[in-house]
Amino acid sequence: MTTESHVRKRKRPTIVCQRCRVKKSKCDKAQPCLNCVKAKCPETCVYESELKREVSPPKLSSVPLDWNESIEKHLKSHESANRLQMFSPSSSVFMTTPTRSVIVESNDWLIGVNPVVRSTDMLNMHMDLMAMNSASGSSPDSSYSQIKFKCVKDSTRTISQMEISQQEPGARLFWNFNESKKKLKLLTIQNFLDNRLRVQLQEETRMTFGHKYIDLYTYGLGNIYSNSIIRKQFADYGASIGVSFLHDFEFMEGDSFNTALMRLLPLRPALLAYVDRFFQKIYPLFPVLDEKWLLTHIQRLLVYSSDGSALLDVCITSKDDLLILAILLFALRMAYLSFLTNVRILNESILDMPREWGLTLRQSEISLNCVDVAIRLLNSGRYHKKTLLVNFQAHLLRAVTQIYALENETTFNIQDPDCNIGQLVHMATTLNLDRDPDYVEDNLPTDEASKNLRRKLWYVLVRMDYIISYTFLSPRCILASHYNTKLPDFSPLGMNIVNAKVEEETVQLMMYLHEIICGGSELLDICVDMRNPHRAIDVICKLNDFEILIDERLGRTQMYFDGSAPNNYSTYALTVLQMQTQVLLKLFLANVYYFLHLYYCYQGVLELDNYFFRKLLLIAFNEMNHFCPELMFSTTLIADPTFNLIMTPVILIYLHVIAILGVGFVLRIHCTMFILERDQKNELGLRVVRDMGNRIETFLSRKLKLCKLLSERYFYGWKCSKANGFGYNIIYDNRTYSGDLEGLAKAKLSWSDRHQMDILDLIPEEVPIQMSDVGDVRQHCYYSVRSLNDSDLKGLDLYKTIQTDNFWITFNSISERDSYAAALAKGKELHPSAPEIVPGVGSVVNYELSIPPLGVGTPRTELPVPALEKEFPELVGPASNDMFDINFFSTDWSIDQFFPPMN
Repeated sequence: MTTESHVRKRKRPTIVCQRCRVKKSKCDKAQPCLNCVKAKCPETCVYESELKREVSPPKLSSVPLDWNESIEKHLKSHESANRLQMFSPSSSVFMTTPTRSVIVESNDWLIGVNPVVRSTDMLNMHMDLMAMNSASGSSPDSSYSQIKFKCVKDSTRTISQMEISQQEPGARLFWNFNESKKKLKLLTIQNFLDNRLRVQLQEETRMTFGHKYIDLYTYGLGNIYSNSIIRKQFADYGASIGVSFLHDFEFMEGDSFNTALMRLLPLRPALLAYVDRFFQKIYPLFPVLDEKWLLTHIQRLLVYSSDGSALLDVCITSKDDLLILAILLFALRMAYLSFLTNVRILNESILDMPREWGLTLRQSEISLNCVDVAIRLLNSGRYHKKTLLVNFQAHLLRAVTQIYALENETTFNIQDPDCNIGQLVHMATTLNLDRDPDYVEDNLPTDEASKNLRRKLWYVLVRMDYIISYTFLSPRCILASHYNTKLPDFSPLGMNIVNAKVEEETVQLMMYLHEIICGGSELLDICVDMRNPHRAIDVICKLNDFEILIDERLGRTQMYFDGSAPNNYSTYALTVLQMQTQVLLKLFLANVYYFLHLYYCYQGVLELDNYFFRKLLLIAFNEMNHFCPELMFSTTLIADPTFNLIMTPVILIYLHVIAILGVGFVLRIHCTMFILERDQKNELGLRVVRDMGNRIETFLSRKLKLCKLLSERYFYGWKCSKANGFGYNIIYDNRTYSGDLEGLAKAKLSWSDRHQMDILDLIPEEVPIQMSDVGDVRQHCYYSVRSLNDSDLKGLDLYKTIQTDNFWITFNSISERDSYAAALAKGKELHPSAPEIVPGVGSVVNYELSIPPLGVGTPRTELPVPALEKEFPELVGPASNDMFDINFFSTDWSIDQFFPPMN
């Protein structure tokens, strides 16, 4: 058999394989045939008919009358089998089975393979795929690619996978679920309608957590606890997850601002140690400050005693000093969070560990009060009639702080006022940061360090703009033709930190990553284009080229855990930044593959449908399998806690993608099993589909358990976990399938048995073998049962869930607490009356606003306390299709919407 064979001039009347050219009588008519499967030949055939193969749905006219009963019986038996399957650390959780060799076109990762598609295929990432059924699609000017899909849920903040999933045959069963119009019971304890049982569970939770128990005061015996008690509870429990505030911090009447500020700032040794850690761990990711500049202003503004044990005074002489203090507080908060992990019990020991400044982290905590005061200082210091560089630095650092915040959902939010890239770009262009300082004829500093800092500020903003666009498929605010400044370079005179090695590597990585993220700009522009159709062959070629670039320059995700990453740096923070970029870009690729899979699924081209689905699984399921609960406990794979601060928002985005992909795939698998069980013709296919369903549910459950683990520390993780649990559990509700038989038939998998075997091999059965050193962590990872029931129904998992619910609901429902809570919980401006930054005359920006006196809180509606003798009220809120994507579809959701005042 030769690698290349020439096609004879005569036309063969049959479909045969190009490679072996077997005769019709000996050919199994598969593409490729069995001989080519053994030889691992490409899945191409020049004799294949160019006419697309229509997928014929199974005939449902002969559906028996007991169809719903058979579905319910199947689901109950499947769920019972899953509940009996416990996670065993000795056999299944910590041991991995080698993946069988997968028959692919070129290599095991399908990188560098351009599948053959028709040149007339036209697509748009925002098109209505179902419109292709009524269009011929044979001409380049077909109008179906210009029909835009109308989402089930219109959104002001979108994650593209969520919108695309609304056209996926399996996920559509979820979106169209007849229970989606009903309200959800959000609270775990609400599942137990007996009052005595609820009281008993609360008491058992109180005994489990002791003095750190968070009381859900809104459901108490009619008494509203004082702020001091709430602060004390949060200080005891929240410190171990980084979400707390000082229980003795209040703006007392008669106190000066300096007196209140001195209660927040740590002692001089601790403060300098935090600043040093900021420039070690945070600066390499966001080089937006100059170390000598900040230390000089600290020396000028903060007057400590001779031994540094007491802060005597804060010397504020101008509004610029307010901005500098805001920058300092944001930097201290980021440095403090970089010490903590995502596991509460691990943080307990970290908080009590003696530090080089002679105190523990618990004794020198940088609480959320610092963020509150920093926001006030920032609002007070931006009264200037012109934009100053320090003003821009403060706003940019605030955006970075909000991106990695624990207590709100502003992660990579493109429309949040605190992280609005458009606002930051306007301020940057006002300062001429888009022009190279060597050629700006303004009164700019002429030293190399200041010039390099201005370049760094601009390219940090460019990178943030690209990352947000890749993540949400939103148009970029900064185009390459709109700025003309060179990348920063390293020189001894142009350093902005003392450590020359870290400075050099930071500059090199900034240039390295900029070249990579710009390499996909053409593909990104196609994906965000909502007007014009594009040729599928062009999209696939650009997609393949970009994936090759990412694979060659950034490697694969697992390489960052086994020590074989493409680059080695002296500081782990740079490795984390490279990993973060790699994961976000790979999720972007998975998003495009997801769309192409659905595009050819609706066209009925099963080979391409299966190919792009395999590409999706290779990225989202196989390559990123390291993101599992065990990773959070590993001390060998995570070299520094900075990983938790920088990577967790990205991991939560990944888990959000996995949730909708996994649920949709599982629903399709169940639809396939229903039809195969009814027909009773293909025992092999039924066995493969059943194995596939068990494996994907195990994989999905493990990922959603990770989201539940992270929900103990991240507010948006908690909201997402609630929605994921609902989405997972509707798999076992027979009403999901019996409502629309036509939709059930369309959701059936139409791939061949061989294609399904390939898919089965790509779904990891276990966690990576590198995780075997963490020991038994099931008691901390909600591994008690297979299901995603919000309470897990028993034991410590139930108590942890109740405590987490009490924590976040109390955090979002206290009415008279410090003003930072209202601002951070909703991700809005501290003072609603303050106008947005708008351009004034010329290059002047006007900041006319009125700020209330420091210490004046923002009152909120007080939540009612239901009487115990009445039935426990249902926690009403948005429909389930809102809840499932609540993390990324809503920015103004608050606890008030789930528990409105009762008359």
